[in-house]
Amino acid sequence: MKGRLLFLSLLLCIFFKLQAQHPPRNCAAETVLEQQNQDPEIAKRRDLIEQRTLEFLKNSKDKANARTGILAIPVIVHVIYNTGRPQENISNAQI
Repeated sequence: MKGRLLFLSLLLCIFFKLQAQHPPRNCAAETVLEQQNQDPEIAKRRDLIEQRTLEFLKNSKDKANARTGILAIPVIVHVIYNTGRPQENISNAQI
């Protein structure tokens, strides 16, 4: 009796596991891009952006390499506490 019950429960587990399998979701970016490229106005805008990007890269090659010194990037850090106790406070050096 225990053997049959074990076999039945194993069979049910396998059945439900197989039912839970779904095909993986694929990214629709390529499909959307192809659909958008069917519109000639959008395709023209993309070509214009690509041309301007290439021109910018060609014209700014020397300028980008000429940058020297320290570049400061402003950053904001939020510290969240569980309680208001001073033990949870961290120093600026840790941040």
